[in-house]
Amino acid sequence: MTSATSPRVLRLRRDDRCAGCGIDLPAGIRAQWDQTRRVTTCLLCVERAAGAQHSASTDERDTGAAAQTMPADGPTEPSGTVRATVGSVPGPVGVAPTAGAPPTADAATPEVDPEMIAEPAPVSIDVIATLADEDGVAGASARREYERRRDKREEKVRTHHPKLGGLILALSDEPQSTTAWAKGAVGERKLGEALDALRSEGMVVLHDRRIPKSISNIDHLVIAPSGVHVIDAKRYKGKVEIRGSGSILRPGPNLLFVGGRNQTELVEAMASQVEVVGAAIADIAWTAEAEGLIRPRLCFVDAEWGWFAKPETLHGVRIGSPKSLLREIREPGPMTPDHIHLIATHLRAVLKPA
Repeated sequence: MTSATSPRVLRLRRDDRCAGCGIDLPAGIRAQWDQTRRVTTCLLCVERAAGAQHSASTDERDTGAAAQTMPADGPTEPSGTVRATVGSVPGPVGVAPTAGAPPTADAATPEVDPEMIAEPAPVSIDVIATLADEDGVAGASARREYERRRDKREEKVRTHHPKLGGLILALSDEPQSTTAWAKGAVGERKLGEALDALRSEGMVVLHDRRIPKSISNIDHLVIAPSGVHVIDAKRYKGKVEIRGSGSILRPGPNLLFVGGRNQTELVEAMASQVEVVGAAIADIAWTAEAEGLIRPRLCFVDAEWGWFAKPETLHGVRIGSPKSLLREIREPGPMTPDHIHLIATHLRAVLKPA
């Protein structure tokens, strides 16, 4: 049983500051509160601390075992070797991020010898559950909308046809306006599972974020060294292509076609999502000066691509497949682990799971 004075995870009622990394924690975000020490710690620092403690205990155990078998001429490894921990996010603990300065590309992540990787660190169940809750579930809101429409249709049919309602539902198909939500949820979930793999590389992945004062949502957000990627997932059939418009003498703007249909409106809709994300991190001083920090992306799941097709850019929006999306997100960039942590904290607080 957990004592009343043990640290516990809760949602902050007022703005606070993390005792570990020093970043500001806005009201509404979940963090760990230590009643005894009267300090607040962000969940990432809690996870890091657990990883460091586990790594240290692993080293002590290995050192004790090595002492019994060490050759007479001394150790075969340099002293001071520290084992890395699988799943831990790189970056110093207890060092405040340089929130007032633009990110630099100097802070390279050190290479880790695969043979020196220890076992995954045990992290509190509360922390794991809370992080999962804060990061959202891919396709959750689309799935709920599909179920709402399906249940409403079923109730309407059974009300009007008490005796034959079940038979009518069994023999009739759901309208396309309903099944589209189910297909969209599957597409978001498939892409979300691929994006989740990036977490082991020190990136933060958020799914299904609700846009304040709107019924719309942002499918996925990935905060990586390469930038803040705003991703809209679409599960459309057919070939994806960029076509020109107008004539040779009077050319018009390029348009996005998928399966022979003009879908340029999908590209135009990304502008509002970028604006929302920019406003969410506007309090971080250096983000306003970081050109190209927010990167809108339109990702088509299960679509067709030409043999030599490459990702395209239309109106500032990158258009591609899940494979090309993951490759470009993994590109190096100026964002350090502390900058990623800082931006992710703001986005979790402002853009709640839908």
